[in-house]
Amino acid sequence: LTLASSLNAIRCFFDRVPEGSIVKIPAQKMTECPRDVHECITIRVSLEVDDDWEVYIERRCAHSKYECAGSHNTCTTVEAEPVWGRRRMEKRCCHSD
Repeated sequence: LTLASSLNAIRCFFDRVPEGSIVKIPAQKMTECPRDVHECITIRVSLEVDDDWEVYIERRCAHSKYECAGSHNTCTTVEAEPVWGRRRMEKRCCHSD
């Protein structure tokens, strides 16, 4: 066992809110992450809604070691592909400027 796996799981604020909105962080929005997750991330997510693109800020546990670490966690490149009439968004990490 590594030291990290013996520590308590971290908790992240989990929410998706429209970009630019001011958000208070209620305690019930805190989510305990899986034990193998060691950081919270904030990423921009673009969703197509009624033929219009809306940008949301999504805060949550990082899903895996390869997802958006450190300075690579503040924006995304998106590609849309129809899935059952909806758009599936692919999130990618990029450098913060």
